[in-house]
Amino acid sequence: MKFLKPLLLIATTMMIVSAEIATAAGPIQASKRMLEYTYSKTDILFCKDIRNNAPEPRTQQEFEALHRRADEGGADSNYLLSDLYILETEFNAYYNSDLVSEVESKRRASESLRFLQRSLDINPAHPLALNRAGINYEMGRVVPKDMKKAVHYFDRAARSGNGVAAHRLFEIYMIGYDDISKDTAKAHYYADLAKELGSNFHKYTTTHWDETLKYYERFDKVQTKKP
Repeated sequence: MKFLKPLLLIATTMMIVSAEIATAAGPIQASKRMLEYTYSKTDILFCKDIRNNAPEPRTQQEFEALHRRADEGGADSNYLLSDLYILETEFNAYYNSDLVSEVESKRRASESLRFLQRSLDINPAHPLALNRAGINYEMGRVVPKDMKKAVHYFDRAARSGNGVAAHRLFEIYMIGYDDISKDTAKAHYYADLAKELGSNFHKYTTTHWDETLKYYERFDKVQTKKP
């Protein structure tokens, strides 16, 4: 009997650890929304092979296969999982706490960030993952708001071929945002870059720059720090 308690304790501990490992290692049950997710037109435009490399899952089996490709080092697969995991969290407008608890919501948000970082570790020039990181820092919900970091990631995304990121930087520098000062020279640079990446809007702004400057003066919202 003396040895029974320690043996039971060891057995119980092993069961708990095994359960935790299984939970951490295995994919979650994909929701209907996750299995209906579709890449945006801009995702395809600026990352042409993403659907071939990481097709959107339509069944639980395909979702689990996506996990395996992500674990094997697929940058696109990790990016897609990052987007899928954030769907059923409080950071999505359709979040339902009756379906996914607040604790699970936080865990999934953390997993989403992990997949996003892993995508960038595998491919530091991933145009969609860089833009997503910029959006996260600009919005300040999944991570603390930090416009300098947002601009850093948007710049890397734009230089990696993401025209949406180039346009966002044009807007930020054209108007000024939080602690990022208005800088029309930088705005012009990103307008040129967006034009090179196929933006018809910036084909116009760059050839009618004086008109563009005048138009954006009305939206001048440079913020001054309060004493």
